[in-house]
Amino acid sequence: MAAPAVADHEHRVGAPPGAQPSGVYRPRRPCASPLYGLLDRRFRHLSLVYDERFAHTYGPWRAVVPTVVDRFLACGILEHGFARIRCDACAHEYLLAFSCRSR
Repeated sequence: MAAPAVADHEHRVGAPPGAQPSGVYRPRRPCASPLYGLLDRRFRHLSLVYDERFAHTYGPWRAVVPTVVDRFLACGILEHGFARIRCDACAHEYLLAFSCRSR
């Protein structure tokens, strides 16, 4: 019996049979992370009460914080921009969401 055909970009030399191909794209799911959920649900409220409840302990609210949080919430979301990636060898396509490029 012949071995199943494997696309060139999925083949890894020396990989054990049945191993997950290293060239397979696995999109991240930013909306599924606990940090994303917390910021999405609670950041607006925090920004409204920060001065009253936390400024005396942690210092003044930094003006850059809302910008960083907004960029984080938009990072990796298809609705905020994406590139279509196409394999020339097999014509497989997928969408790659743009990144905010911040860590």
